[in-house]
Amino acid sequence: MASKHSGSVATLRAASLRISSTPVKQLPSITPQITGLIWNCRDLLSTPTEAKQNSETSVLIHRFKTQLSTLLQDRTIEGRWAAVVLVKSTIEAGGIEILSKCNAWVKSLLGILKKPDPPTTRILAVFTLTRIFMLTWDYSNLVREITTPALTAFVPTCLSNIENKRCSARELESVLEAFAVLLPRHPTIFRTNEAKLRAYLANVLSSSSNGIESGQHYTESCRSPAGHLLAQLHTCAPKQGSSDKWLETLKAATTAAHTTCDHVFRAVDEDWQSVAGVERSSSRSFGGDMEFEGEDAVGMKPWKGIYAGAERLISLLHIIESHFATATSSLVAVRLGSITDLLTRLLAVTQPHGGNQEFIKINNQVAKDEREALFAVLPSVHVAAMGLCETIIQRFGTETIAWVQWLFEHVSWVFKAEQKTTEVRLASYRLLRSAITIIGPSMAKADVAELAHILESSCEDVLPTDHTSTSTGTQNGSGIKQQLGLSGSKTIQSHPTDTAEIRQAAENLLSTVLDRVEASSLTPKLRAQIDRIAVFSRSQATLFASVLNPHSKQNQARMQPSLLPILAREFGQDPHVEALLRPRMPPIRGKTSLGSEEDEDLEEQEDADNEYLPDAEEIQVAEDEAGKPPRQDLGPETSAQLSSKRPAAEAPDLSTSAKRLRASPVAESLLPDAATTLPGPDPVIGRDDVPAVVAVPTSYEETVTVAQPEAVANTTTVTTTAGAMDDGSDDSDFEMPPLTMEPDTDPEDEEDDE
Repeated sequence: MASKHSGSVATLRAASLRISSTPVKQLPSITPQITGLIWNCRDLLSTPTEAKQNSETSVLIHRFKTQLSTLLQDRTIEGRWAAVVLVKSTIEAGGIEILSKCNAWVKSLLGILKKPDPPTTRILAVFTLTRIFMLTWDYSNLVREITTPALTAFVPTCLSNIENKRCSARELESVLEAFAVLLPRHPTIFRTNEAKLRAYLANVLSSSSNGIESGQHYTESCRSPAGHLLAQLHTCAPKQGSSDKWLETLKAATTAAHTTCDHVFRAVDEDWQSVAGVERSSSRSFGGDMEFEGEDAVGMKPWKGIYAGAERLISLLHIIESHFATATSSLVAVRLGSITDLLTRLLAVTQPHGGNQEFIKINNQVAKDEREALFAVLPSVHVAAMGLCETIIQRFGTETIAWVQWLFEHVSWVFKAEQKTTEVRLASYRLLRSAITIIGPSMAKADVAELAHILESSCEDVLPTDHTSTSTGTQNGSGIKQQLGLSGSKTIQSHPTDTAEIRQAAENLLSTVLDRVEASSLTPKLRAQIDRIAVFSRSQATLFASVLNPHSKQNQARMQPSLLPILAREFGQDPHVEALLRPRMPPIRGKTSLGSEEDEDLEEQEDADNEYLPDAEEIQVAEDEAGKPPRQDLGPETSAQLSSKRPAAEAPDLSTSAKRLRASPVAESLLPDAATTLPGPDPVIGRDDVPAVVAVPTSYEETVTVAQPEAVANTTTVTTTAGAMDDGSDDSDFEMPPLTMEPDTDPEDEEDDE
């Protein structure tokens, strides 16, 4: 034991000595170094107590744990801060051995949450306790002994801390994230605090619209986990009512969104007609300031003003999106009809584009200032609506194929009116990419033509902009856009903004279109423009998709020039490009398994055939002994006889008919293609003094070698490998026929004709 963990013992002793010898005020500065030493001792800390035979090692570990317990109860803030970090590192390094004995540490951590320590100390305590609770999930006895009693005190303590005005935004975010992790596993413990937690979450989500009046405002980093936690509160429902509670909260959010739309969209006359039975609010007025008194269906606070109403509508859309993005504890049946009805209403009202307001009916009872304010906040509402659509597609996948068809028309309508807004373009690119990934192979030319202006805009966003204010830079940028078929209407700014996000979204959209949409559905002009953008921007994904899905002209069999040379030149080192350029496929055997006994018989037969096959040296020796002329002087009949399968000692059988050889299907299949399949000069019209040796594979198990000697220019000798043309029977006399370029006029045929 001592020799096995000698290094860990020395490291742990050094860590313990450094803790005891360092002043408490300086512990936070050396805590990262001590945590590294603790992790190096994980093999020692995780060793069971029964295996620790050395009393010195047990005393060392006990002294180290006592030091941490003392620091947790230290009077200084620095000591408690360092103790929380060291306890978390020790539990993660020690595993079940330390975890099973950390009940005293858990009580001390709960005590730190009740003390007026800095927010950073309480945040670390929340992280440490959450990690301890998560580690006990695999052990039912530890859940019963540690998690259940500690979590009962942890939830109300954290709620009281986040309701306090001294709570920071980072502490609130950490507590909400911890609740979102622990709630699905321990719903019964949260059930007693559900009402209080729901009211607080509603206050956080409505702070963007009434934060000035209430004196509190929460950032987006706090509202996002609050929406996810609100969507998970349905798990606290007793018995089997979690699915009904989920549907109830979703319906309440949808109803509240329609009520908010009744007030926000009062400046225009909507053409929307509900198909889900939603009735417009009868209490709305067209005079005075826009406001909503009282709480809505979700429990959110009142709001006042067009901007507050738009923020409330966005918050409700985020709540609905959280319901689809967050996993449920039980099976739920979702009816997309009510959600589609709400999205149709939101996407039908757009900004007037090009100064034309003919397609928007103005309500003259509302002041012009409010109408202009509505047009100013519409893009942010549409971005939230597109985000909800993208989440639905990602959640349900191929089940939304019919639903996506409805979506294209509305997204195209919004994009035409608000494409100058960067957020709208970004949300449109992401939404269309998710939709085309699912429905792309079934898109027709009409569907692609409807999205052509969005694809052209994505080409413009992919182009790298030259942020120079000189006239030369402006002329160069305009010339490049004209060559690529773009309008070149974008102005060049001297103070650039970060456009990496929208460029990446546009590039992903173009590569998805080339990958998923049928090539014939894209017009030649649009396809050429996308290919040019892919080359100019050096986009590997777009170039690869263009090569894999080439475009062909209509009424022509000839394919368009490929971008493969450019792809190979720019990204030749990529493994995918290497596999595309030089595919290496292993040989696929055509024979099927016939069973163990039949396979053995077949192998024995092939071995027997191989024993009787003479090689080239044996044939030459036999010819020299018989005093026959060299092989190249033999005719086609004798060459075929020497190539047949027979024992070397037997005399050649000259009774084989040449007519039978000419009837072979192999000769008939090879002769017509001899001039086109064999490389080099034609064997008939080529030069006699140039030999040609070609390997023609006839199957994956045989190779045919065609040789043309210098002396005989019109005779081709064929030699097969062992068992190459065996017909599968032991007594078969099938022979490889000679390949000859001479006309089929031999003496035997003339005798038959006579």
